[in-house]
Amino acid sequence: AGELSRGPVVGITGDARGRVLVAFRDAGLFQVQGDHLTPISTLTRPAGPLGILVRGSGRLVWLGVRGGVVRGDGSRWTFLPIPWTRGNVVTSLVQDQEGALWVGCEGSEILRLDVRGDRPQPLAPPVSVGHAVFHLATDPQETLWISSENGLFRLRKGATTPERLTPRPLGMVDTARAGSDGGLWIGTHSEGLFRLHADEFTPYGVAEGLPNDVVWNVLETADGWLYASTNGGLTRLRDGKIERVTSPLFPTSDAVALAEGRDGSFWVGTFRHGVFRRAPGDGAWEAFGAETGIPPGPITVVFEDRLGRLWIGSREGLAVGRGRRFERVALPPGASQPYVAAIVEDARGTIYVATYGAGLFAFRDGAVHHNGPVPGLPSSQLNALHFDGSQRLWIATNDRGLLVIDHGRVGHVHTGLGLPFDVVLWMVEDRRGGLWLSTNHGVVLVSLDELARAAFGQLPRITPRVFDEGDGLRGTELSATGQPAGWRSRDGRLWFPGTGLMAVDPEQLREPVPPPALIHRLTFDGTVQPLPAPGTVLALPPGRGEIELKVDALGFDEPAGTRFRHRLIGFDEDWREVGPARSVRYTNLPPRAYRFEVSAQHQDGGPFGPAAAVDLRLAPRFTQTWTFYLLLTAGATGLVIGGVRLRNRRLRALVARRTVELRLANDELTATAQRELQARERAEAALAEAERASQAKTDFLATVSHELRTPLHAILGMNELLLQTLQDPDQLEWSGLVKEGGQTLLGLVEDLLDFARIGHGEIDVHAEPFDLVTCLTSCVDFAAPMARDKDIALGFTFQPAGERPWVLGDKRRLRQVATNLVANAVKFTEKGSVEVTAALVDHDGIATLHLEVRDTGVGIAPELHEKIFQPFVQADSGLSRRYGGTGLGLAITARLCAALGGTITVESAPGKGSTFQVCLPLPRVAPGDAAGSAQ
Repeated sequence: AGELSRGPVVGITGDARGRVLVAFRDAGLFQVQGDHLTPISTLTRPAGPLGILVRGSGRLVWLGVRGGVVRGDGSRWTFLPIPWTRGNVVTSLVQDQEGALWVGCEGSEILRLDVRGDRPQPLAPPVSVGHAVFHLATDPQETLWISSENGLFRLRKGATTPERLTPRPLGMVDTARAGSDGGLWIGTHSEGLFRLHADEFTPYGVAEGLPNDVVWNVLETADGWLYASTNGGLTRLRDGKIERVTSPLFPTSDAVALAEGRDGSFWVGTFRHGVFRRAPGDGAWEAFGAETGIPPGPITVVFEDRLGRLWIGSREGLAVGRGRRFERVALPPGASQPYVAAIVEDARGTIYVATYGAGLFAFRDGAVHHNGPVPGLPSSQLNALHFDGSQRLWIATNDRGLLVIDHGRVGHVHTGLGLPFDVVLWMVEDRRGGLWLSTNHGVVLVSLDELARAAFGQLPRITPRVFDEGDGLRGTELSATGQPAGWRSRDGRLWFPGTGLMAVDPEQLREPVPPPALIHRLTFDGTVQPLPAPGTVLALPPGRGEIELKVDALGFDEPAGTRFRHRLIGFDEDWREVGPARSVRYTNLPPRAYRFEVSAQHQDGGPFGPAAAVDLRLAPRFTQTWTFYLLLTAGATGLVIGGVRLRNRRLRALVARRTVELRLANDELTATAQRELQARERAEAALAEAERASQAKTDFLATVSHELRTPLHAILGMNELLLQTLQDPDQLEWSGLVKEGGQTLLGLVEDLLDFARIGHGEIDVHAEPFDLVTCLTSCVDFAAPMARDKDIALGFTFQPAGERPWVLGDKRRLRQVATNLVANAVKFTEKGSVEVTAALVDHDGIATLHLEVRDTGVGIAPELHEKIFQPFVQADSGLSRRYGGTGLGLAITARLCAALGGTITVESAPGKGSTFQVCLPLPRVAPGDAAGSAQ
């Protein structure tokens, strides 16, 4: 150690000959040979300390000395004087990819030199960071990193002013080195080691030539110019050239919205001066003010549709027109109009307008539809619209993340599904199926396929990638004013305005390198276990089967950003993604062999890294061994066999006892059955006798009625002759009484004959065409004299009025049913009215007569509603004495209705009258058909 010690070391490197060179500040330059040092005798340099030793490009080695540098090419050393150093020692050196040498002294300035000859020549004016420079480094993107007394600075290729990195205060930076993955390792004086990710975004701001670092919108025109509206005016970029767009008519610092017309014209919407149009081919500017009808307020959107109409939106409304004439478009009714945030057009020509505060509007075929094709959206605070390649409409909101409308369905992607932020300001689709979202916390990249599947419930969570200052953004809050706040240029690069203008090439994205995972602790049943060596198995003793593992990742991401997934082979069917959780717990694991695997994912997304694994074997307790199971099975089998035998003995005894009981019960049942058979025979004989008696009664009634009817007709006929010839009042009264009694007796005889025929099943139904209204009218007319005698109102209504349908049915039987019901109603009504209504109703091609007879008579108790349709039954025996009758009328009517295929029902209560309802099927026939049938 003493032989190698020569004081402070300012650099160690290898040269083209494979030698290890060591530069001591005060002792000079040495070559390491074994365990001793040999001075480089061929080195010629000015006197004084050495400042730095670095390896350059190719075979070169550079040594910083007083007043310049020494170049070594493996064969000779050449001193190159640099007058700019003013005799100071060069303390920082780095050679870039173009072979130029960056040189720094003890001051704050850095100079880039052409060192191809023996006289270095400055390639640009010196660059200063305002503080002492300690170290210089370059990365693959040709960015110069400057370690200084006041932190870390970077000077991008083509820029003239370094920018200080402020992801966190680094304080004094001693050194910085570019890593193989494009990242930067930073060594600080007091805060340790840091790693900075490689940039994905290239920023453009004041340092690169923009007039202002506040950029609102960006648009590429057909001629290849990329326009950016900034707080310092309108700027355009092409082929690395940045130039201001100025005009005496055009305001210098008021541009917001940008658009290109179909004819090549260029449109600019401003904060305070309306809209400006530049004629095609960098032509003359033309101003559009309030006199043209454009909406008031700052102009946020200028959009030309396929019909050539120009839509202009502002923070205070919307207008549409052609040429120099515009008309205001009222979105929600009323005087106050919403902030128009974005306008797009679909393949069918529908114009969609997104507003901040009033939701979405769709203009189609001259009509406006609120919320487009769906009734209501989860948010009304909309920022941007985008149609993807599948013609799905994506909607960026200010409070609900992303919405999507696909064939009338509304999907929703929010933070609960993995979206990092619920505020989305703008959207740009790349050529690889990714959707880039500008937010107020950076830029987010998500696969469109993932978004669509998550929006409609087919994917539980998306895997976004977030870009922030560590990826090259100069600020994470991007533009949220005007359209378009993002653009994809012809070369595939994406442009996002915000703090400067930021560009990213999706084709050049580096996949985040996943950090390797590790398992650093394993606890079994509360006891920490030693981790096994790779390829070995950790044998765990019998226990409760509770395992807890602590995992981590070897990386420099923020701990909350790294995500993990794990699985226990032998227990889990698949990987479990658990986010940033670093503790895994399993309980009640059965004894067997397991393999636990865990892998980590970079905080910016990308694939999961290689898995760390540990193999386990959980030993069983005695109660979990096959021996125990066999013993348990044998014992259980013995118990089962003994139990079966005992049960069989009990069953045999029980069967013997039950056999005796069953024999006794069978004997008793046999005797009972014999008695029941004898009783049934007696009952059947009595029933047969009763049926014979009933039949005899029916035959007797029919015979007597028939024998009575003939002399009754003779008596009534002779009495009618007497009524026509008698003059004496008393004799006329007596003959009238004879007529009344005879007719009553004749009606009784006719009822008995009908009842007898029904009992014998001798009712013949004869179908013929007839006029239904005429038939029913005659039935009502039959009872009219009786109603007049009792001063009762009798009415008949057929519905619909004026209709006179012809039907096919048994006219005589229908007249008998209707006459009986009407006559009964008149007979049992002392005062009030009897209403008869009828209607012929068609249902499924079948006509049905609905006949209703309603009276205000004495009424019928509910418990007698069914009995009154039985033979020789009346509601009240007192009524029979008062009104007469046999109790056969309703029985005959009910049987006639059944014979005609219909029904009869009654609704009644004592003192509230009665309503009889008859329904009979009566097919309609045409009067002509009826006439033909009659013939």
